[in-house]
Amino acid sequence: MKSTEDQDIGMPAPVSARRESLLILLGAFVVAWLRSPLLLFHGRVVMEEGTHYLQKGLDSSAISAFLALHVGYYSLLMNLLGLILARVVPLEWAAVGYTTASLGILLLTVYLAVTCEEFHDTQTRALAAAVCLLTPSIEVWLTAEDAQFYLAACTALICISSEHRHRLLRGATLLLAGLSGPASCIFAPFFLWRAFRRRTRDAAVQAAILVLCALTEAALVLSSVHAGRRPVAGLHKLEWFGPVIFLKIFSVTFFTRLGAFLSQRLAIHHANAAVFLLLWIATLLSLWLFWRLAQSAGTAGRMCFGMATVSLVFNYVGIPESLDVILIGAFRYFFTGFFLYWMVLLLAYAHTREAAPSLNFKLARGLLAFALIVGLAESVGYWTRFQKNGPYWRTEVAAWRADPAHPIQVWPATWPYKVHPPAPPR
Repeated sequence: MKSTEDQDIGMPAPVSARRESLLILLGAFVVAWLRSPLLLFHGRVVMEEGTHYLQKGLDSSAISAFLALHVGYYSLLMNLLGLILARVVPLEWAAVGYTTASLGILLLTVYLAVTCEEFHDTQTRALAAAVCLLTPSIEVWLTAEDAQFYLAACTALICISSEHRHRLLRGATLLLAGLSGPASCIFAPFFLWRAFRRRTRDAAVQAAILVLCALTEAALVLSSVHAGRRPVAGLHKLEWFGPVIFLKIFSVTFFTRLGAFLSQRLAIHHANAAVFLLLWIATLLSLWLFWRLAQSAGTAGRMCFGMATVSLVFNYVGIPESLDVILIGAFRYFFTGFFLYWMVLLLAYAHTREAAPSLNFKLARGLLAFALIVGLAESVGYWTRFQKNGPYWRTEVAAWRADPAHPIQVWPATWPYKVHPPAPPR
């Protein structure tokens, strides 16, 4: 199979391929709606979406709200949403606004996946959409404040795509992703290497966009650390990186959520040297297997594997919580790496299926099929408990309008902070 770099990538996609991509996108929307109908109907304001970004939009000037930092970095996406939902639409619709925006980022990820030039036919494009929809997405599913991890996935997809097509969309996505947190900026070295290797103007422009965004975010984070506004996560927990990514990613991929649960129990309740070593060995074997499949997928596969690993290391080191908390939660920090490892499976399948049957093809096909079954079970079963997304935002806003002294509770109900809008005019 030809790689992206071997094709005549300056040619526009056939009309049939564009129509097919739009149909797959429509199907993805239907799947997302069926997966979370109540959530999409009621909407949801999650934690800092309301108590920081929306509150800033309500209290501060437009410029101040647009330029505000949160935990040391800048988020163009969240600042814009907070400002628009605080000042343009009725407060009752803020929850629907946040959830619709997060759905838009999800569908953007799907579209960038199905239009990636590494996927040449209906089957692989549909599978790319399935990976976007079914990669286990605890904490980040339809959550605007965690959409930065989907935007990081978008950035990685652009990196393995042609730089000559969809220039405006891909360039705008890179700008939005790069200015919406560090999660996408860490891929800047991969874009620089790509620009050096391809030696085209468009590749250089895409690299420049992400590098400038990365330098901006890095300067803001370092300034916040220096000023004491952002804690520095310790490196002492790095020794647990292997066991943690095994129980967060590989155990789910190979053994379903039950395997993840058993790995978690081992790590928490039997954290002796033997268990620690066993989990590290399992991780290294898993990485070796995925690297073998990545090599069979050519440059795109190796790039995906590299970006997945870099993303996991960066986000793991940057998690401010303790190891005890990471072992049972903090799923959002692992989503981008999870997604990219599953994309490695798809790329390996796409690149090996047209050759003579090989072990790599059988491994890629089997693991991809099992992974998507696991993801389907996750989306149907595990997420049912998230359908009850109370407290309902519109009910809370109605209570505040009846009594302005009543603050507005965001999701989840256990979140200790509340939104305090200015008193409504009489």
